[in-house]
Amino acid sequence: MCATELINGLHPYPSLRRYFDLDGVVFNDPTVKLMWGNKNTGYRRVESLRKFMRFGPTEDFAQRKSQDIFADVRPMVDMLLEACEGAFDLGANISLDEIDIGTQTSFQGKEKIKFKVEGDGILADAVCDSTTGALITFRFRKDSLAMMKAADPEIFVQAPELSPLHFRCLALLRRPCVRGKWRTAWMDNLFPSLRFAFYLHKLAGVHLTGLTRGNRGYPMCAWQPVIKSKVEEAKAKGTVKRASLLCGTFGVFAISIYDNKPVHVMSTAHTDTDYVNRVRRWYEGGVESVREYRRLRIIHYYNLLMGGMS
Repeated sequence: MCATELINGLHPYPSLRRYFDLDGVVFNDPTVKLMWGNKNTGYRRVESLRKFMRFGPTEDFAQRKSQDIFADVRPMVDMLLEACEGAFDLGANISLDEIDIGTQTSFQGKEKIKFKVEGDGILADAVCDSTTGALITFRFRKDSLAMMKAADPEIFVQAPELSPLHFRCLALLRRPCVRGKWRTAWMDNLFPSLRFAFYLHKLAGVHLTGLTRGNRGYPMCAWQPVIKSKVEEAKAKGTVKRASLLCGTFGVFAISIYDNKPVHVMSTAHTDTDYVNRVRRWYEGGVESVREYRRLRIIHYYNLLMGGMS
């Protein structure tokens, strides 16, 4: 390799970047074949290095950086996504949650985070397999809407009223590795809403099941407010309310139970739920005992399937 450079008057190189810009004098067929034995393999390896290390032509990099703060690592992120989405065959249940990539740098994509053990970092919404916790696909919270629109313009045409959070999550659940199989996406109360559930049904072929908040289309006949009186709270404990909404082929089942506080669940995958008997250890007065209790089956599976992702 050095002999080839010397003959052509190119050694020493003025910049390390020239090793990765596929200079025609150096990276020609005989040279690449001499280095790697096979010219096709050689060119692939050089191209992989260029993508991974971000060496190469940078004429439009400043413009791309202004539109995408992850532009300098975007090729690596895209390769990671391709590997994740193709490495695992999903089952009937998936989990949607947020991931915190902790960092102490001054990167502009870092967010101040108080509710995660990792602390301040880069937030991403992610789809994982509910059983193994395997990462399937993800989107950074700071990814631009323009980039998402270019990748999947149908969402913006069919569901223009969705929030940026729900645009991003709908785009995730419309990825080819997820969509169209009527899998059930389990999620915490950050994500579910009646509108989001409708568009998941219409545009992604995915069911939604998760905890929800009252201002997101939850049926008020099944809503239970927080009770501040200890006496009234004791009376209300165990109260269950149900409701169903049906519009054509789209339907939602809502159920709430008052435990230590009200718990509200919304699902397009269920039409009703029963109880499951559970046992747990109980310590009282220094004495250990085992107690039986009942839990709604839909909440039991929520804890089980979301716990795998956590």
